[in-house]
Parts: sequence; structure tokens; C-alpha cells
Amino acid sequence: MGPKEYIETNEKIHGKDKVIKYIFCEGKISNQLVVTFPAFAKSNQPPQYNYIRTLRNCKCSRLFILDDFGPRGSYLIGETRDNSIEESVISLINDICLEHSIKKENVIVNGTSKGGYCALYYGIKYKFGYVIAGALKQS
Repeated sequence: MGPKEYIETNEKIHGKDKVIKYIFCEGKISNQLVVTFPAFAKSNQPPQYNYIRTLRNCKCSRLFILDDFGPRGSYLIGETRDNSIEESVISLINDICLEHSIKKENVIVNGTSKGGYCALYYGIKYKFGYVIAGALKQS
């Protein structure tokens, strides 16, 4: 199965006011969750998930979130002082943690570029266990 088919088969939605698209993969070690925030998509390309293939062999549960709000995304926080996107994202993370008995300290948020900012923002604000934030080297 290619990436496009994988996304079409596994993508779900969460939220009421602002609907968040995501992919959740339950891991063999169910007491940890890796939440991956997306970087900017390349120019003239639609928003995309990041690190699905990279983390496919990870034994933790994995949550991949898509930022498809606006032309370049919203940093999954909000638009024009409306934080309903952030409320939907944190509701999604909390619901998955509750459903799979994952403690806040066992949540690892990560991303690069824009996703790195999101990881820092959510990790610090919501006091998750770990933050992995990176940047991509521009050629």
C-alpha cells in the first residue's frame, strides 16, 4: 500500500467547530504516545502528514495531525484570535490518551519547522512529558 492509499484508508476526523484530520496508529507499547505535528508543505502542494514512514516501526502509539487550515496552515493554534483549532487538537490528544490509558508524562510531541514550533507550544503549555523539536537545513 502506497502513502496515498494508507492516508485514505486510515485518516479520521475529530472536532465540532474546527475539524482536525489525523491518523492514529496503536502501538505494541500502549502506555506511550508520539504526537507528530506537520511542517510546512512545499510550495503549491497540499498540506501533508510528516514522519509516517519514519515512525512506522516505532512500538509506541502514534498520532499524526494534519494542519490544513489556510494557505500555509495555522500552526494548529487558531486564526484571528480564535483558538477553536487549538481546542480541537488538545481535545483529540486528550481523548486518545484517555481511551488508551496514556498518562500526560508519557506523551512525546514532535515536529520540525512549523511542526517543531507546534511541538514546543503544545508540549510546554499542556505539560507533556517530552518535546522533540527540529529544523530542516535549507539548501
